[in-house]
Amino acid sequence: MFVFNLLGRLKSFLGLNRNDSQKKQIFNFSWDIEIFNDSSESANGEFFLPLPLEIPGQKIIQKSILTPIVDKINTEETHHNSYAVWNITLRPGEKKSFLCQFQAEISPINLLPAKKFLLNDYAPVKSENEIWLSANRFLQPENPEIKKIEKNIARAKKDV
Repeated sequence: MFVFNLLGRLKSFLGLNRNDSQKKQIFNFSWDIEIFNDSSESANGEFFLPLPLEIPGQKIIQKSILTPIVDKINTEETHHNSYAVWNITLRPGEKKSFLCQFQAEISPINLLPAKKFLLNDYAPVKSENEIWLSANRFLQPENPEIKKIEKNIARAKKDV
């Protein structure tokens, strides 16, 4: 059986050690992973490690340095994420260490839309399935009590 010990080190992250987290910043990332065979028999297997991505707000400046030398690098088909693969064999009580280091430029990103959307921005939906959305014994949009509740809600909040 393998036992994992993961230690992630970074000099600073998202402005924790800097005054201005609203500017682009460069960070050094390092992951040390140690695998230990705590059984009385040799163990064989594969070790997979995801590789850092270029995403909004994160630009990889220095590609990953991987130690020991990787057996192969693959990309999975669904989301196109890349990962490193090592084939490993550990004797009883043996440890192996794996290291991944890279450098990234982190930029602040604004996830909120610039425009403030109002309820009036949404047009009524016309549908060929309108029969399923019309009033029936379960759904009664013209009921005076429902109209009263609707007005109270609309009065309280105008934005989405």
